[in-house]
Amino acid sequence: MARAINVKVPTIKIIAALEKKLKELLDAKNTYPARSAQYDKDLKTWNTQVFALVDTPPTDVTVGTCYSYANARDSQHEVTAKYLVPKSLAIPERPDCPTASGYQEKEAINGIENALRILNLTEEEQVNASVYAAISQYL
Repeated sequence: MARAINVKVPTIKIIAALEKKLKELLDAKNTYPARSAQYDKDLKTWNTQVFALVDTPPTDVTVGTCYSYANARDSQHEVTAKYLVPKSLAIPERPDCPTASGYQEKEAINGIENALRILNLTEEEQVNASVYAAISQYL
């Protein structure tokens, strides 16, 4: 016959882990504009470096138009050019695009803040595993 296991997790450790994760999420949210601006600069530099390697005309050019249905007069023209780069040339590594704080991050921030409010009110030194399981999605 199986026996139930009673697991207790220290409240202080859970609060510390949640505060750390909340700080990470808020830092990522607050630094996104600066990281995005830096990415734009790095991408321009990368484009310059890559195009400096290419000294041949493009092998294929495609022109397309994207229409906005909200305002039919607005359209974007996209030009795609394909170049053959010799294998002997080393293409620099493209910079990583920073991720924006979206709906999931906002929900995580709200969930962590709510969990911290509740955990800070409790006088229990330990919480059971079901409470930990409920908040473990944020950690």
